Amino acid sequence: MGYLPLAIEQAGAYIWAQSAALAEYLLEYKSSFQSVTERRPEGLEGYATVYTTWQISLEAIKAENLQAAELLHLYGFLSNDVSDELILHGAEWQIPELNGKKQLKTCIELLLSYSLVKREGGKSRVWIHPVVHEWTRQHLTTSEKQGKTEHALNIVFKSIDQHSKEEDSEKKLVLARYILPDIEACVKNVIDYLQNRPEFNRAS
Repeated sequence: MGYLPLAIEQAGAYIWAQSAALAEYLLEYKSSFQSVTERRPEGLEGYATVYTTWQISLEAIKAENLQAAELLHLYGFLSNDVSDELILHGAEWQIPELNGKKQLKTCIELLLSYSLVKREGGKSRVWIHPVVHEWTRQHLTTSEKQGKTEHALNIVFKSIDQHSKEEDSEKKLVLARYILPDIEACVKNVIDYLQNRPEFNRAS
């Protein structure tokens, strides 16, 4: 079905969050659909509808909270099931004057309100649908992909460095289990977006 239920969910969340009329949303959808399909990014085939509803919601989020949009892009370069603790290592997207945890909570609540991410009750983790997770990366330019890949790498490195000082072996195992998917995502992104960068190809 081309992930039509997911597109409907995102459209409904947008209409609710914006208190928009259905006719108004349909006009915006038609305009955005044309823009998305004209760009013909990699991976678009069969998913134009859900990518269009995602794009409309992203633009609304950018207008309301640019940090929340940056957070969504950052999620795209980690695994699609990320802990809040790991994200808090990523100081680059945060506003220095604000408390990191409070700011992260505000950003996540905004993304949740547009159904772009999910959170299970009681868990400090964010999950993104695989199709949405892929599009979060694919709609960016090559230079933007490289920048986000480096940012994600820095976050993972900082998290590993901080927890390497942990003396409790059980806690270290828990960290390893949770962070491994993010390490794997970073390795894939390095291969995809950084392998041709000179600084990653110097002879040893």
